[in-house]
Amino acid sequence: MEKIEEVFEKIKASKDSDVNEILKDIIIIDGAILQNDKLEYKKNTYIALEEKYKEELNRLYYDKLCTIVDVKTKEFVDSMNKEINTKLGNLKIALIRIAGIKLYKDEHIDNLLEKMKNEISTKKLYKLYENIDLELLKHL
Repeated sequence: MEKIEEVFEKIKASKDSDVNEILKDIIIIDGAILQNDKLEYKKNTYIALEEKYKEELNRLYYDKLCTIVDVKTKEFVDSMNKEINTKLGNLKIALIRIAGIKLYKDEHIDNLLEKMKNEISTKKLYKLYENIDLELLKHL
């Protein structure tokens, strides 16, 4: 988690106009997470942004991550508010990776994404995400 925050800081510092819209949407996510009594707003924000970035999220195999998170959330999370906050947080992380990949287009990142395609091990999938984060951190 610490690495993705470092990647986020580097993206913000880049001031690249290609990622401005993503950065604005990340701010919207942060705002939604803070809205404790606005569950419907949180859900709508999540749905709208997930739809907006559908193609990019598919490239990151976000659906696999969501499946893993949904299982853990149902097991450990005790309220709808916390559940939607978890989903928003994961979407935020995905958007950070999408922005990073937009700034640093590389064959190595593409290879890591390709490995995710058939990966079924949760541990290996998280390791691939971590490798993407490290790669972005090195080159941004």
